[in-house]
Amino acid sequence: MNKNRGLYFDREAVPFCGQKFRVLKRVSQILDEETGRMLRFKTPSVILDGAYCNSRYSNKRLFCPRRIYPMWRENWLERVEE
Repeated sequence: MNKNRGLYFDREAVPFCGQKFRVLKRVSQILDEETGRMLRFKTPSVILDGAYCNSRYSNKRLFCPRRIYPMWRENWLERVEE
C-alpha cells in the first residue's frame, strides 16, 4: 500500500519521479470534499510547481479538468542545489 503517514503516493505522481521541481507551497491542512471537514496534517506536505494530475493512469479521472496537484512528503523527495 503506497501510504506514508496517512498520505497515499498516487499513481498519477509516478511520471514526475526523477524530475526537478520547485516547491510551490507547503500544505498543513486540506478540506475533505466528501465530508466538508478540515483535515490537519501532523507532518506538512508539499506541492511541486508544475506537477499536477494528468489523469493518465486513473480510471475515473479521464481527462480530469481540475489538474489537481498531488501532495508529496518531504522524505519522498531529494533536495538539489540550484
